[in-house]
Amino acid sequence: MAHTPASPGNPPSSHTLRTPASSQPYPWTGRTVVDLFAEVAEQAPDRMAVEGGGIRMTVGDIDRASARIAAELAAAGVGNGDAVAVVADRSAYLPAALLGVMRSGAAFVPVDPDYPAQRRALMLQDARARATVTLSQFLAQVDHTRPVILLDTPPTDASHTPDGPRTSDDTSRASRAVLPAVRPADLAYAMYTSGSTGRPKGVEISHQAFAKGVLVMASVVNPQPDDVWLSVTSPSFDPSLLDLFLPLLTQGRIVIAGNERVVAGDALHALLVGSRATVMQATPLTWRMLLADGWAGRLRLALCAGEVMHPTLARALGERCGEVWNAYGPTETTIYATAHRVGPVDAGSIPVGPPLPDTDVRILGEDVAPVARGEIGELWIGGTGVGAGYRGREDLTADRFRTLPGDRSAGRFYRTGDLGRQLADGTIELFGRADDQVKIRGHRIEPGEVENQLLAHPGVESAVVVPRSLPGAAGLQLVAYVRPAHGGEISARGLLDFLAERLPKYMVPSAVVEVAQWPRTATYKIDRNRLPDPGTAPGHIPAGSAPGTPTERALAQLWESVLEHRPVSREDDFFALGGHSLLSMQLIARIREEMGVAATVRDLISAPVLADLAERIDHTPPTP
Repeated sequence: MAHTPASPGNPPSSHTLRTPASSQPYPWTGRTVVDLFAEVAEQAPDRMAVEGGGIRMTVGDIDRASARIAAELAAAGVGNGDAVAVVADRSAYLPAALLGVMRSGAAFVPVDPDYPAQRRALMLQDARARATVTLSQFLAQVDHTRPVILLDTPPTDASHTPDGPRTSDDTSRASRAVLPAVRPADLAYAMYTSGSTGRPKGVEISHQAFAKGVLVMASVVNPQPDDVWLSVTSPSFDPSLLDLFLPLLTQGRIVIAGNERVVAGDALHALLVGSRATVMQATPLTWRMLLADGWAGRLRLALCAGEVMHPTLARALGERCGEVWNAYGPTETTIYATAHRVGPVDAGSIPVGPPLPDTDVRILGEDVAPVARGEIGELWIGGTGVGAGYRGREDLTADRFRTLPGDRSAGRFYRTGDLGRQLADGTIELFGRADDQVKIRGHRIEPGEVENQLLAHPGVESAVVVPRSLPGAAGLQLVAYVRPAHGGEISARGLLDFLAERLPKYMVPSAVVEVAQWPRTATYKIDRNRLPDPGTAPGHIPAGSAPGTPTERALAQLWESVLEHRPVSREDDFFALGGHSLLSMQLIARIREEMGVAATVRDLISAPVLADLAERIDHTPPTP
């Protein structure tokens, strides 16, 4: 599929970006984000650039902080080709941290501090990280066998080594460090995604691909100098880079939402209004959470990605936003590969758009030959945004990043595993996965990785993890089917706690079902299509003991009604049973109305286990 010509509903095909204040183009070929930021820092050092968590930084603040980080890394021996872990949550320090690593010549590796220690260690080992950049609050969570540089500490105290803090002589030497040139072909970052073998894989992205990924979206959404971008995306996922760098390079301002605001509709609603944001990108789940909280504000631009956009959501956003865009792109092809400006919506699915400029999308059949327009095939994506491959995984890289037979001049393509078709107007419509990879709440997950962790439990003989619809839960949820080892018994709570120590929260299944015998196909494989319904399966494993106190029993009745899940134990976790933001608000409303207690969504987030929430309710004042 060739590039789609520009039209009122399609992105322009120009390969340059003109800044709002200048007629000079910003070509991405041969440029890096480091180069582009240097120009911005020279032109407007005093412009307010980012704020969040009580911290505000100008462009000049970011410039100085990133220069200091780069110098400290260089003094620690970090340079071209190295990887540096950035262990930080959503914070105003993030742009400086990422720029500092890139200015040193190294590639940044975002590591979510909420990940289990085992997973963080595996990522650092796989990435061969030479150093870590982090915040003071996460010092206890990082590996001190590598140099550690703090974002929120002055230079004299900022860098730590296995032997203790640097001396003033060391710091002086760092400030004189000569930084290497940052070339377009060098690696800018490695972003880790779920791996089917139980091992996460790091997608390597070059500086040229990174610059293209940011600037091509700027050419599409036409950023304004007074735009305020509200960032709600985890730094461990590449759409967050659009939040951080597109406004930074186009004279916008970034407001970064803290973790506690992103998961609560009322808090995010208040921040969206209070910050006077004009632009936000989020998953459909986050947009629905805002709408359920009664958000009726106005945004200049809404970006939606990560999951399927349904017509009802598209219509609701269209009523509240000047522009609504539905975007799509795997991490392996740098942020987004397609984007569709959503117009009037009737019914049916919302397209993800034509390919973005400098992006080549082909829809191919099993024989790797093009399918006819309107037929469903697998999406292969080529162009400047295609990543360098998976870090240290030559076999997997060779399997997923390929040239097309008979068309080597087109360069390498990434085989996405996503199914889609091209409509008559050239836009692309998605139809799920060609393999077993799934998206849950916007996160790409390989069920095989969860299965491998389940098999590490001594009480599990075999396991299968599949996406299923659960009563009372919006969208798909992960369900773990397990067969106990040697006829033993399995505690669902113990099993989920075991996984929570090894996997991110979004990868922990919402339900566990015990099976005595696996249903089989004719070829003696497990027949996943014949696995029992998790809501009615007799082997559904109870997670714990029955509610005991009057508050626990009353609360359990509300949980069972809202979640449509029975029975509920005192050890059950609301979110592990399929609860989400919309159901959280329903539950809190019923607690306030039927139990007469002034509970909040924050209470549920802080105490998601029934027994803990009941205890908190016992000490909460009555509803006014």
